[in-house]
Amino acid sequence: MRASASRRRIWASVLSIALLGAAAAEARADDAGVLPDEIVKKPKKKKKAKKKLQDGWHPSLSAGFTFAFSQSQGVVGVQDGISMALGLLANGALVYRKGPHSWISTLGVVHTQSKTPGIDLFIKSADQFQLTSYYQYRFPRLKMLGIVAGAKFSTALLPGSLILAEDTAIDKTPEDPTDFYDMAEAQKAYRLTNAFAPALFKQFVGGLLKPYVRKWLTIDIRLGFGSVEVWTQDGYVLDDNEDTEGILELKQLRDYQQVGGEVQVNITGTAFNKLLTYGFFAEVMFPFYTTIDTGNITGAKLINTELKLALGIKLWKWVSLNYALALVRVPLIQEDWQVTNTLLVTVKANIVK
Repeated sequence: MRASASRRRIWASVLSIALLGAAAAEARADDAGVLPDEIVKKPKKKKKAKKKLQDGWHPSLSAGFTFAFSQSQGVVGVQDGISMALGLLANGALVYRKGPHSWISTLGVVHTQSKTPGIDLFIKSADQFQLTSYYQYRFPRLKMLGIVAGAKFSTALLPGSLILAEDTAIDKTPEDPTDFYDMAEAQKAYRLTNAFAPALFKQFVGGLLKPYVRKWLTIDIRLGFGSVEVWTQDGYVLDDNEDTEGILELKQLRDYQQVGGEVQVNITGTAFNKLLTYGFFAEVMFPFYTTIDTGNITGAKLINTELKLALGIKLWKWVSLNYALALVRVPLIQEDWQVTNTLLVTVKANIVK
C-alpha cells in the first residue's frame, strides 16, 4: 500500500510540472502577441509597386565639360608639339504627359575645339546643335502601338574652315577649266561654310511600335513618311581629286527639299544600377521626290542614313567615360560616309533633374 501511494505521488508531481510548463509557454506566446506556429514562419516581403509616370511637365537639363591634353618632344614617329581638345556639351528635355498623350522635346549641343602639332590655330572637331520635338499617342488597350508626329532641326553653331600647313591652290569650280584657282594661305582659316550651315529641318509622321520596354532595354521603332529641307548658305565641301596633285577641289552645296519613306529605330538601356548606359539609333530615309537635279546620284544612292552608337560608364557622381560613334551619309551634301569617333572623359552636372 505504501509503494502504491508513493507511485501515485510521483505521477502527480510529473503531471503538475507538465501543466506548469504548458501554462508558462502559453503565457509567453500571449505576451508576444502571436501564436506559437507563427513564431517559426517568416513574414512575406511585399513586392514594391512600380512607379507610374505622372501626368504633367517633366523638365531636365545637364551640362558638361571635356578636356584632353598631351605634349611630345623627341618621340620617334610623333611630331613635336602640343595636342589639346576643349569641349562643351549640354542635354535637355521637356516632357509633358497626359494619359496616353505625350509631347517630348529634347535639346543636344556638342562643340569641341582641337589643337594639333603643325597647325597654329584651334580647329573645330565636333560641332552640332540639335532640337527635336514630337507628339506621341499610345493606344490604352495596346500600349506597344501608337502614332507619332514631330520635327527635328540640326545644324553647326560656328563657321567651318579649312586650315592647312602649307599654301595650297583651291579649285572652287572643277567643272570650269577657265576659272582661276584660289589660294588657301598656310596657317590661316579658309572659310567653307557659315555659322548655322548646313541646316537640316526634318519632319516625320507615322506609326509607333514599342515591343519591349524595360530599364535595361527599351526598343522604339517608327515607320512612316518624312521630309527634309536643307539650307547651305552657298557653302562648300571638300571634294578632292587625287589625280590633281597640289590642288584641292571643292564642291558647292545646294539648297533642296526631299520627301520619302522613313524608318527609325532607337534602342536604349542602363545596367549595373545606371553605372553603364548604352544606346543605338538608326534613321533611314528613301526619298521619292527631290526638288533639284541629282545627276548620277539616283535610286538607292539617294538614301539618307544616320547611325549612332553611344556607351557611357559612370566613374563618379559627376565624371563619366563616354564613347560615341556616328556614321552619316547625306548624298546630296557628301557622297561618302561621314564617320566620327569620340572618346571623352566628361565632367557633367545636372542643373534640372
